[in-house]
Amino acid sequence: MTTDNKYGEPMLVLQQVQQSGGQLHPEWQVGHTDGYTHFPQFESDVAGQMMQDLEYLASADYLDKLFFDRLSICPACGSHHVNVREACSSCKSTHISPVALLHHFRCGYVAPAETFAHDGKGRICPKCHGRLTDLGTDHDVPGENFTCHNCHASFQVPEVEGLCMSCLTRTPGDQLLHKDIHSYRLNSLGMAALSNGRLFDQEEAQLLEGEGRPIYRRHVFMFLLEDEMRRARRYGTAFSLIMLRLPGDDAKTEELVFHMAVMLRNSDKIGRHDNDRLMIMMPATDRSGAEIWLKRFLAGAGGELQASVIALDPAGDLEKQLTASEAQSWST
Repeated sequence: MTTDNKYGEPMLVLQQVQQSGGQLHPEWQVGHTDGYTHFPQFESDVAGQMMQDLEYLASADYLDKLFFDRLSICPACGSHHVNVREACSSCKSTHISPVALLHHFRCGYVAPAETFAHDGKGRICPKCHGRLTDLGTDHDVPGENFTCHNCHASFQVPEVEGLCMSCLTRTPGDQLLHKDIHSYRLNSLGMAALSNGRLFDQEEAQLLEGEGRPIYRRHVFMFLLEDEMRRARRYGTAFSLIMLRLPGDDAKTEELVFHMAVMLRNSDKIGRHDNDRLMIMMPATDRSGAEIWLKRFLAGAGGELQASVIALDPAGDLEKQLTASEAQSWST
């Protein structure tokens, strides 16, 4: 994506997320069109362009898009200034109150508690004039009704509506629109782009292999893996790498990759090692966690597959360690 505004360049927006600690949370602004803004320090037109770039970065897998909040929206004018409240089912007045009910076991009479007079020894049933003295023995409290102070109607369930404070439109609760607000978090691909100093050029190399496979090309995956190793060196974070040998049959490989993608988290990445092998990077996962996942995956994959968790030293040379890993034993 290109833009005439320097603040709207995706790479600079990616840097903004990094400067926010790796995760950009929206901030509430009551006067803002959307109620929230991710860039309160910028003018609205600049912030709007940066928001477009933020969405682009998420769609291109440089950022993880995380649910943050949900707003009720007026369908008439699109405003988020909506007062959601309960109203009378008859006259639509909001001047309603809950009223506790009493149930007299002896005669089966159910009515608001206020209709049962109290003589000092207990409440008196207005139907059979029996005395209610022991809750659970001669009577219980089955729940509550609502009463309307405007039309005096009594009802069990009030209606829910939204009153738009911008255009005063009243909308039934089930007809209100909703808008999800998100925060954005740097992932391995975003960190690799920052380390690279630019977004990956789609013309020089597609990030993923063709035909819809969720497999990163080798040079891209190596960027991700090297960045994860740098993070492990600096912060002591755990990560694991799995090497998997592919079956020779293309149809079986397609089925295997699909099964793998379903079982992995969004933060996990599949990458190409060579024609015969794939690598799986699992951030924030120690060796034991990776071995548990691998055992479960192999059990559900069907057939005999060879795979192994690779022991990597974050301070060591990545290529040399991958070459040395070929001598490791394989699990089946």
